[in-house]
Amino acid sequence: MSGARFNGAELILSLMLAGSAATILAATAPGGNQSTAAARPAAQDSARRFALLVGCTKYDNNRSFRLVGPGNDVELLRTVLVDKFKFPAENIVVLSEKVGGRFRPTHDDIAREFAELAKKSGSGDQVVVLLGGHGSQQPEQNPPDLRYPKPNGRDQIFLPADIGIWNGGKQQSVVNAIPDHELRKWTKAVTATGASLWLIVDSCCSGATLRGDETPRKVSPEDLAIPESAFAEAADRARQRGGTRGGGDEPAHLFELDEQSPNFVALYAARPDEPTVERPFPIDGENQQNHGLLTYTVCEILERAAGDLTYAELHKLICDRYTQMGRTTGPKPLIEGLAREREVFGTAVPGRSQFNLLQNPSGGWKLNAGRLQGLTAGSILAVYPPRDRKNADQAIGHVRIKLANTLDSTVVPYDYGGLPTPAEDDLVPGARCELVYMDYGALRLKMAVDKLANARDKKVVAADLIARLEQADRELRELAGKPGALFMLVDRGQRPDWVVQARGKEIVLLSADAADIEGDLPAETPRFVVPARSAAKALAEYTSHIFRAQNLLNLTSPGTQIHRVARDANGLATDATAIDVEVEMLKLRDENDTQGTPIRAEGHEVTVPAGQWVAWRINNHSHFKIDVTLLFVDSEFGILSAFPRAGSGTDNMITPGGHILTGQATTTPTTYNLDQMVVIATKSEGQPIDFSVLEQSNLAAVRGALRGAGDPTLDSPLGQLCQNALYGTGGTRGLEMKVNTHQMYLMSWRVK
Repeated sequence: MSGARFNGAELILSLMLAGSAATILAATAPGGNQSTAAARPAAQDSARRFALLVGCTKYDNNRSFRLVGPGNDVELLRTVLVDKFKFPAENIVVLSEKVGGRFRPTHDDIAREFAELAKKSGSGDQVVVLLGGHGSQQPEQNPPDLRYPKPNGRDQIFLPADIGIWNGGKQQSVVNAIPDHELRKWTKAVTATGASLWLIVDSCCSGATLRGDETPRKVSPEDLAIPESAFAEAADRARQRGGTRGGGDEPAHLFELDEQSPNFVALYAARPDEPTVERPFPIDGENQQNHGLLTYTVCEILERAAGDLTYAELHKLICDRYTQMGRTTGPKPLIEGLAREREVFGTAVPGRSQFNLLQNPSGGWKLNAGRLQGLTAGSILAVYPPRDRKNADQAIGHVRIKLANTLDSTVVPYDYGGLPTPAEDDLVPGARCELVYMDYGALRLKMAVDKLANARDKKVVAADLIARLEQADRELRELAGKPGALFMLVDRGQRPDWVVQARGKEIVLLSADAADIEGDLPAETPRFVVPARSAAKALAEYTSHIFRAQNLLNLTSPGTQIHRVARDANGLATDATAIDVEVEMLKLRDENDTQGTPIRAEGHEVTVPAGQWVAWRINNHSHFKIDVTLLFVDSEFGILSAFPRAGSGTDNMITPGGHILTGQATTTPTTYNLDQMVVIATKSEGQPIDFSVLEQSNLAAVRGALRGAGDPTLDSPLGQLCQNALYGTGGTRGLEMKVNTHQMYLMSWRVK
């Protein structure tokens, strides 16, 4: 297994729980397919668009598996791609029974066309792949790939037309199945070319009671002749590695894909424990045909959208459409990937907020974000219609935050910016909200400029340093006077939090305690050098990073290494309504240890030797499913998601009584202070709640970028998203959070 290192100002985790489900669109191409084997140059003047649409309806070895919808899905999606998005017809390959011949959706045909995509696509190209048909599970490959451990010992598989049954000999798999590790290899070959890939999987692994006119897209393992003993052996191997979500045969995701490039996004038909279906469409219309629920809804929204949608906005509209259909119990589609904030079939990252209005059951309106996303009472947001409506980019008014809770906010209509107070009838659930004024109030950092710091040790402050301090004072005053400033400028005697000071031949930013130290500073003191060039930009970056990291820490309740509450004989919380998550830091023998032993506090502090292999075991003692995020806050105010990895799509849901073991890392001595982990647990309802979007680079990375020419990292779209993650432009998940449905606490340790 590969590992990672904690290194003072930098934490790089190679976490082993990359989880992912891929949604791949299926379409049938009238007029035949064209599949070109010729490789194309990596760079070209104009980007191209390609599609692979797979629809499995006829299964050679079992007539009972047959479906109707995937064949209709590929035809529908193909029409939308050609008519709406101008995909050249010759660039769309369809694998379906209608086309037939060498373009049937068999294992080898699908593998061949993925390989062709990797050959003919290149940098900047847009690629969409649909997989429509049945899904199922098989025992995890043995020996398992420990980079992608399966907590339940099961691989997720897609069933091509020539699917066979279980081969219990040397192969130890279902004949011709497409398991997650094979799909992972195929998709990575496409994104490695620099092309953008949208993967849509319209299949599932769950069975459940369905409506009378619906057909599940799931085949049970029993129908594939997989013996229970094979699953039991795989589950036992998973338990020995320390992984179980407590849900028996519940998969981690429909597919387990590796963390992809920034050009990858995936859409899945359902959560792992839900069915997805095909049914007659249009609902209550004439000339109905069976379609996959996901594929039909995707096509419907794309056709009707008045403007450009991002993938995240498309996912939100799909969820809303399901609710309008009366599907209150599921399925709930999932989205993952670093490209989810891009526009569909585009490269632009508009940075639109994912904040949405929700109706408060007790009356009035709520916002699906709060203190954790950086919002505060008194802040003002512009309200826009949902993205699929006309005039979606024209504000209809404003709302003001009356009360900011941890994960949601109460808002009221507000007269602001020349627009009248919106009437209640003007506000609709799902309306988008963009932050226009942030009221930081007492949350703001207090900053001071100390022009004579070196006078204490009898040294003369050089004239150029005095000039730079005066410049810093002017620039800070200008920044502090701008709307939304994260800090206020105070006099040195007014107990500032941070001080700009001359030390030796440098201008540095120090904590107030450090600024009071005469002479040389201890080696472990945090100190951030203010460059002569771009001083204002550096100070703005430093203060924003400090502010965000500090306020994230301030949101947590005082915690210990282990969060203890009363539990019953089964290890569940005695209060059946409470969230109870326990995170244990484990000491590992080496990188191959999948068990570990808990690290206990020595006195009042947890200490870990340098070079120690560690991991975290997350235990759910609640009576319901939870979604968990672990955010590591380093000593230079960086925020890194230790679990799940940002953009990886790892399923962070744990069932009652279950636990999960994160990936491993090694420790090195930190530069300053304690290492700290923020534990965020929320009740699992719908799209997984994943706060990995709150990541931000640490100040070591900021300093490095500021030394370079033009600061391209911070000015890039991705850099802007990271900078603004706490303020409304990140990809936060849009769900209404009810009272007492979350838990946050802090665990910390020191490296010897």
